[in-house]
Amino acid sequence: MCRPGQALKLPPPAIKLHLIPNINLFLFYDLPGPFFEEFVDIADPGHVEILLSGIMYNFKVKANHGTWTLNGLSSDITLGELKQEISKLTGLNAETLSILRGFPPKEVDVDSDPSVGLSAHGFSKNDSLIIRGGESPRVAEEMTSGAKKAGSSSGPKTSNLVSPGNLNGNREPAPGNGLLMRKTVPADNSCLFTSINFLLTGEHSKSSAMPMRRYVAQYIKDNPERFPEVFLGRPPNEYIAWIQKEESWGGGIEISIFSEFYGYEIVVVDTQSGCLSRFGEDKEYSMRMLLIFDGIHYDPLFWEYHPSGSGGIQTAFPTSSSFILNQAEAMAQEAKRAHQFTDVNRFTIKCLTCGTLLLGQTAAQVNVVSFANKLSKVATLRIRPDAMLVILLERGVTGSPSLWVEIPKAPFFAQFDMDGVSAERNEIYLEFCPARLQQIFAPFRSNSGAAKVVKIKLTKKHTPCLTFEIDLPSLTTLTRKVIHDVPVSVIPRRMWSDYVLDQREPDLSVYLPNLRLFRAVAEKVKHLSAQATLSFQGQGHGSVLSLLAETHVVSVATHFKDTHVIKDLPMSRTRSNDEGDDNVEASVSCRFEIKKLVQFLGNDLPMSAKIQCDILNGKQIHLKYIMDEVTMEYFIPGMSS
Repeated sequence: MCRPGQALKLPPPAIKLHLIPNINLFLFYDLPGPFFEEFVDIADPGHVEILLSGIMYNFKVKANHGTWTLNGLSSDITLGELKQEISKLTGLNAETLSILRGFPPKEVDVDSDPSVGLSAHGFSKNDSLIIRGGESPRVAEEMTSGAKKAGSSSGPKTSNLVSPGNLNGNREPAPGNGLLMRKTVPADNSCLFTSINFLLTGEHSKSSAMPMRRYVAQYIKDNPERFPEVFLGRPPNEYIAWIQKEESWGGGIEISIFSEFYGYEIVVVDTQSGCLSRFGEDKEYSMRMLLIFDGIHYDPLFWEYHPSGSGGIQTAFPTSSSFILNQAEAMAQEAKRAHQFTDVNRFTIKCLTCGTLLLGQTAAQVNVVSFANKLSKVATLRIRPDAMLVILLERGVTGSPSLWVEIPKAPFFAQFDMDGVSAERNEIYLEFCPARLQQIFAPFRSNSGAAKVVKIKLTKKHTPCLTFEIDLPSLTTLTRKVIHDVPVSVIPRRMWSDYVLDQREPDLSVYLPNLRLFRAVAEKVKHLSAQATLSFQGQGHGSVLSLLAETHVVSVATHFKDTHVIKDLPMSRTRSNDEGDDNVEASVSCRFEIKKLVQFLGNDLPMSAKIQCDILNGKQIHLKYIMDEVTMEYFIPGMSS
């Protein structure tokens, strides 16, 4: 009989209890989770039969020489019996093996009552168990031979993962017995955590990221003296909340924490610089693991043995051997030569509403933002599946864009994914203040290395914002972060028709002459008159481009001979001279506000830049400049004489 307060153990597969109506029976049980499966009515209406099933445990068992599953263990199995089952499965010694579970992995107390069930030790139905020890004395000696004594660690360590048959620790990677390989993990903002988990378990698991994020947060919370605000780049409480978000990226801080906790030296192979960063090097750990980093993404590295040998993979290596480090450095140099990295001066844009994820080069965007700020207090950012555009609209002058800058998907964007409302509505228009962006990008103009990575997200706060998250370099291998919020306005779809590129066919297309000379002339013309005329005369060799300024007192014209013509004047513009039979080449010209031309030429353009000039007779001057695959188009409206 079950008395009040007595624990009820249920041997599998089930037991049946007959409860008499009007009698209360209180059962206290030590099994986690619900276990009432069904109610079954029997013939006697005075009784109700309740079918109760015992908990069945299914474990994934991971040892240093393989991974197994252990299914169908009964709910009343003891810890001693579990170790015997693991011994049968793995061939390890049940007397000397130890069991770790949970995250971070903690060793199960083996000194407790061996007759107590697994639930008393906190086991869950589908736990992953890590097994340490249990080797025979001969094998244990082989595994530790040649390794340095590991330094102290603040937590338990996991064993290095090798495949079945590679148990002997004295077998190390060597030329001819395998290759150093890269395991590609998803670029889902948790690549660092996924990579560390693969190095520890040999498996890719998306579910591992969040527990690892929580552990990092707890570690920082428990060690405030080691992680002050100046070290984290933000108040510790903010960092703790931030790192637990799925969209937050891990970096040097997290790597250093995992290195100390697991007791491994973690080497990061940088494909941009070709250098190796070693976390935990001063702790003299006996084993090391390797990550490869391309500027925005981490992947784990592992050694894959040739099938002709014993096969399998290995993810941790003795620090006493430099062979694997040499292989990793060679891989980094090869990736650097192949340009297999994302430049640290590139940044990302992610729209949390439509799913836009962009990466682009900082230098070009800084130039664009600076120029847009000179021209207008308001600009428009247009994001579409194949490119990002910055547009200035002169509503009071022409009603059409005066500046059109297009940053293509390739080659600037290593990742670019646009998912809008539909295939036809797969873009977004945002209005922003260029002056705010120029303040954020100001350090980039004086020093291209002032920021390692700039990430931009479209967020919803008190108003829609472009949130800039900037990784700044530090004296250590860790990073510091600065956050800026720039308010934006979403432009409604009914107004999108205003933002259309003027694609009228020009009457003439030429390249402007020497930029230094042409800019100096334009600045002098500006001091003479507010208006000027740009004209072109002739065809082919001998053609002349002229910049003319006229006042009531003086008329000054500067002529540039042998201009490089892209599209020549049509023959229909040739007219006959009334005084003879010789043909006289007609000209094409446009009168405009000289200040606008000087603004464009003063946009920090390199002196060797080639600027295409399209002239629409009497109506418009269209300047086009391509820098680093970014196309900048500037429209100067014509003026009446």
